[in-house]
Amino acid sequence: MIISHSHRFAFISTMKCATNSLTQALIRDFDGVMPGGLHERRMELVPAGYFTFSVCRNPYTRAISLWWSTCMRNALDRYGFRQACADPDTLGGFMQWVNGLRTVPHELLLTQSQWHRDTRVDRFLKIEDLDAEFAALPFARPGASLGLLNATTTEQQGIMDLQRLQAGDGDLAFSTRPQRRRSAARDYLTPGAVEAVRAWAAEDFDRFGYSRDPQVVVDIALE
Repeated sequence: MIISHSHRFAFISTMKCATNSLTQALIRDFDGVMPGGLHERRMELVPAGYFTFSVCRNPYTRAISLWWSTCMRNALDRYGFRQACADPDTLGGFMQWVNGLRTVPHELLLTQSQWHRDTRVDRFLKIEDLDAEFAALPFARPGASLGLLNATTTEQQGIMDLQRLQAGDGDLAFSTRPQRRRSAARDYLTPGAVEAVRAWAAEDFDRFGYSRDPQVVVDIALE
């Protein structure tokens, strides 16, 4: 969560929806402060009358981002998903594993609708058109641009992961995957993967107005 008292807004983050990039811009350019953690969601921290917003994402690319960052991108199996999943090398296999879980072992695996079940959000911005939708917010300056053109590179992310490991950030498990750069979203959206993502995020498609047709997915750099 990022709160700006000078602009009277609160940004309630959604995991795997450009949180790191957007947070940096809000702190840098809009006097934002972070009460609690990056993914804080307690609405009692938001002063009455403040405008609240968040970011949503096409469930297909969000699922790909979740799978790739936790199972495929590098050698750090930080959450143990790769070890727990029978087929972590495919999006379909990973999402079938997620759908079969009786209890969710980490908040990362929540859908966007589940994540925001108890939040109050005045407006959701679509990550696919984030600059334009941000510029339309009531507190944004005319012509404002976040300039969110690129997420962290895989090399930078690898360094960040190693820093977390050295800092002893939780119980970390290793796999033997090398650092990798992912391909376009369409390369992972097999029929089985599409079916599994639709089952996982059925509410998200409807709530946030995304088509279930994988052919219209817009691939983005922001993670």
